[in-house]
Amino acid sequence: MWLQLKSAHTGAFFALWAGMCVAQITIASEPTENQFEFTDKVKSELISKRNFREFAGSYTADATFKQLPGGQNGRLLVEIANPENFDLPIAEVTASCGCTRATLLSRIIPAKGSATLEIKIDTPEKHNSGIFEGRVILKVDQRKVEHKELTQVNVNLKFEIGGLLCFKEHLVAVNAQRGKTGDLQLPFVCSVTTPATELQIKPSGVLLGAAGKIKAAKNGYYVQLDIDPELIANDQGFGTLQLTDPASGVSDQIHVVITVEKEIALSPHTIRFVRLSSLPDTLVGRCIVRVRRESEDDAAVPLLSRNKKATDPPALTCDAKIGNRPIEVMVKPVNHKVYRISMSIDEKTAKAILAEQKESNKDLQISWKVISGSVASVGETRFVLSGVSQVGVE
Repeated sequence: MWLQLKSAHTGAFFALWAGMCVAQITIASEPTENQFEFTDKVKSELISKRNFREFAGSYTADATFKQLPGGQNGRLLVEIANPENFDLPIAEVTASCGCTRATLLSRIIPAKGSATLEIKIDTPEKHNSGIFEGRVILKVDQRKVEHKELTQVNVNLKFEIGGLLCFKEHLVAVNAQRGKTGDLQLPFVCSVTTPATELQIKPSGVLLGAAGKIKAAKNGYYVQLDIDPELIANDQGFGTLQLTDPASGVSDQIHVVITVEKEIALSPHTIRFVRLSSLPDTLVGRCIVRVRRESEDDAAVPLLSRNKKATDPPALTCDAKIGNRPIEVMVKPVNHKVYRISMSIDEKTAKAILAEQKESNKDLQISWKVISGSVASVGETRFVLSGVSQVGVE
């Protein structure tokens, strides 16, 4: 006997030899609702090309859904209406995001009719804006379409993600200034049911002890922390801030690197002294001193400018010594915040320094004291003496 099967999706009949009586069986090819954690549907009508007097290019269908839960498997249905007097046959369906899988339930968007686009999606658990935007492209089959210049239908997907608690960035670097307490603002996305002001704030590392408040912004919320740079050792610190929804347990954290700006900075970190041909008995080293000014505009003005009157930079005093031995220092300003420093050591002093390093079995460093106006800084810098022999040192 032949067994006759009918597809519920296409309506086509298939015959199968069964060696017994004839029967008809219906096969369900579409997924059932309970396979998904949520389902939503919208309608979108294409704009007719008659308005542009040319049947060419692409169509656009905007599909904006309501808020959808994050971290779930869902099914989105877009009913696409075709206003044209001709069919739009579809050859291929592609999605811009790997978290979506799209299928057109029929290969044609009929004239004056509609077709349903099915999109299976895994909504993200984390998102730095809270708004999902994606695109599904339906490529027109140009072999079958009436107007060969038509290319594709762009379906733009958009929805707000619910149940999110996510910082917009997960690593930030902050510059702070000694002696000045600053406000650190860390924006985040919040779509949980708990009011944002009731979320739990937990700082750690250099952020430990910082007073934190949650405030509303134009496009969301942010955590405001009061940072005291005086509590940060070695001019750099690392901390973490965790935000938790006590009702759902959803949390996120952000890592913060805080670098304390020095009023006066010297570079490089190791100064090399070399012998010059013009001064065979002297070793010369050079470095740059940068001074942070309150007015960046003044600091950027060159000493000699074609458009502005030349002005003298603020005076800078620089004292340096190695151990108890003073070093001769010359200061030449480059502009109002950069100075070029030249140092010189005679041959006898250089040999004495090497002998002292050998005897103490430790590396000596250059001790600095730099003053510019009301700004002062002290510190140490490594150095290297090139081409100096210890022969003859007493």
